[in-house]
Amino acid sequence: TLPVKLESVAALQAIVDVEKANRGLFITTSRYLPQAKKFAARHQRRLKLADTTDLKNWCDKARTVIIRDKSQIIETDYIKGIIATPSLTDCSGKIVRASVGYNTVNNDFCIVLKDGFNAALLMRLPTKAVKYYDSPHNFRGDEIPLLDGDFLQHKNKEGIFRASKSISASGEVTFWGQRHLYSLWDGTPQYFDWID
Repeated sequence: TLPVKLESVAALQAIVDVEKANRGLFITTSRYLPQAKKFAARHQRRLKLADTTDLKNWCDKARTVIIRDKSQIIETDYIKGIIATPSLTDCSGKIVRASVGYNTVNNDFCIVLKDGFNAALLMRLPTKAVKYYDSPHNFRGDEIPLLDGDFLQHKNKEGIFRASKSISASGEVTFWGQRHLYSLWDGTPQYFDWID
């Protein structure tokens, strides 16, 4: 790849000025020519030059933080705490539900372990039936997520996943992950039907 010239760096500085941005960041997989470095040095408070080494270091630092955060988030005390006291400012500690199945109706309940601006970390919850419609077979009925102490026996890394978060114009929050669309559970038992 070609080295970055002064013109490219100066163009970024001009955009920073026009947009009244706090700072501009130029990242390249190549190298910077000496004139480009000198120009950036004169504008160092509003312009930063970075290369693949910087990018690698940022990714390594982010990975370390994510691993640390994820291990704290799946701790039993953390999960019990957010269930007992869900967040008032975001969806952390709230239960979400997706209805899945083609000829069947299955419920997939999850707890929101961590909620961000456009993504969240969800953990699957086991379910328990509260009513059956076809006794003694028990293939149809109503179920709720299992939230007593027993559900923590089902906690595993495979059941924790990242989901993208969307908020509609009307304020409805949904999460897309594991090929399912989750919305906030209203607390009522949900119908299931396992007969295909």
